[in-house]
Amino acid sequence: MASIKLVLRSDQARPDGTCQLTLRVIKDRSKKEVTLKYWIRPEDWDSVKELPKKSARAFYNLRSYCESLKSNAFEVLLDLKKTDKPFTLSELIDRILPKEKIVHVTVFQFFDEHIKRKHSQGSIGTAMVFRSAYNQFKTFRDGIDLEFQELTPTYLLNFESWLLSKGNMLNSVFNYLRTFKTLINEAKKYEIISKDVDPFSSISFPKYRKEKTKKRALTLDQIRAIEKHETKFGSFKDLAKDIFLISYYCRGINFNDLILLKLNNISNNNLKYIRSKTKGDFVLELIPKARAIFDKYIDSMPSNNDYIFPILKLSTHKTPVQIMNRRVKVLKYINNCLGEISTELEFPEKFTTYAARHSFATISYHQGKSLSLISQALGHKGELITETYLKQFENKVLDDAFSDL
Repeated sequence: MASIKLVLRSDQARPDGTCQLTLRVIKDRSKKEVTLKYWIRPEDWDSVKELPKKSARAFYNLRSYCESLKSNAFEVLLDLKKTDKPFTLSELIDRILPKEKIVHVTVFQFFDEHIKRKHSQGSIGTAMVFRSAYNQFKTFRDGIDLEFQELTPTYLLNFESWLLSKGNMLNSVFNYLRTFKTLINEAKKYEIISKDVDPFSSISFPKYRKEKTKKRALTLDQIRAIEKHETKFGSFKDLAKDIFLISYYCRGINFNDLILLKLNNISNNNLKYIRSKTKGDFVLELIPKARAIFDKYIDSMPSNNDYIFPILKLSTHKTPVQIMNRRVKVLKYINNCLGEISTELEFPEKFTTYAARHSFATISYHQGKSLSLISQALGHKGELITETYLKQFENKVLDDAFSDL
């Protein structure tokens, strides 16, 4: 079954008080909201009839647009039902809303609209990536907007040079440029620019892909040193240490998934959760060290319905945006604390929460675990992805491995 409805997003009003009109489509309990091109004041919208009131600006054009859209939506739905073939939520939306041609829009405007669209779809992380690239380009432009036709290959080369001159790491520059190119491709879908135009034709992306990321895995001796390192009970550094170790003990569970765990994720000494990145189901038996850390925080939980770790609160962090903002803020603090621990332990390099995942993979491999087993534990779609965790061993690891030749 599927349902279609026109909804005004009153929770995201512009300074002039208008809110964006969206198409809400629900199928098999999955929901998606697609932003439309009209912005309306809440007092000018009839939510029952799903139509604008006569007081709305451009009432006749807007009413015609809404009626035509709803009529087309129901015709598409009936047509799909008649074929008696399965269809996805995305396929339904694509049939209802073929890409609309936008007559005129500037680069800044399109960036803004794309970011808002990602927010409305719940893709908060993606919206933040685009916001970061947008801020960089906006600073480069001194806040002055421009037309898409002004984005020439030479101009994009100047933007690349500017990013490099600011001391950005090559990986960061690559991410900014790649995100911008994704936006350009999106603009082509809306026929804002011609499909045969490529402003990035003069930029060499392969040179960025050749940039090797430093190995982020710790040795087993370093893991044991972290376990023995004393931190003040209840301090943020104590929490940072526990978060890192629980990630390592639980087969590299991601920080994003870790902070969302609740008491019902643990049953019969098994941890069960759905990985947010891949939507894959994970079930693993808790080793005693992991269970001890979980029990430490379960004993001090405010309620059985709240999150296990004291990072998120159900009463405070309700929306995806609130959760994302809290996650980013706390992760920064935790990584800073892990940096302090690495200094106190006199490690050659600082480590972050993500090192736990790499450490689990690398240490397991050196202990004789098969690549396929490690790949399954990490939730990778194939062994090729797992190999990227393992193929760049530090020189010391190689030296130790072949010391008996």
